[in-house]
Amino acid sequence: MWNQRVCRMLSLMMVSLCLVGCGKAYQEKALRERAQKFIGHLCRGETDACLEYADPIFVRAHGTNGTKLALGVLGLAVKVFSQTEQTMRIDEVVLSEDGKKATVRVSLQVKGEWKPIAPSKWIYADGKWYITF
Repeated sequence: MWNQRVCRMLSLMMVSLCLVGCGKAYQEKALRERAQKFIGHLCRGETDACLEYADPIFVRAHGTNGTKLALGVLGLAVKVFSQTEQTMRIDEVVLSEDGKKATVRVSLQVKGEWKPIAPSKWIYADGKWYITF
């Protein structure tokens, strides 16, 4: 009887650990895909499309025009360095312990060499990842 309880408890703990690990991997993948789509819009100069990826709290505080200005600054940096989706890569996605914040590390290809740039910060809200400023 005692052995059955221990076995059940250990089984439950293992399943719980697996679900937590799977959830983190799923969130990392979801953020990587969303960040890649954001990079694509940014490289194509699609500022309106980029708005869908901006932190809703930032958008409410600064309005659409203020957010477009912040996104325009990012877009300008992409244009200055003549970046495309093929010359920007996501190197790493790092989730916070609570899974509600993340850092996305990106590199740019400049003269054939990959150069890291300042990481972007993302937040998880309402079931989606958003870049925050």
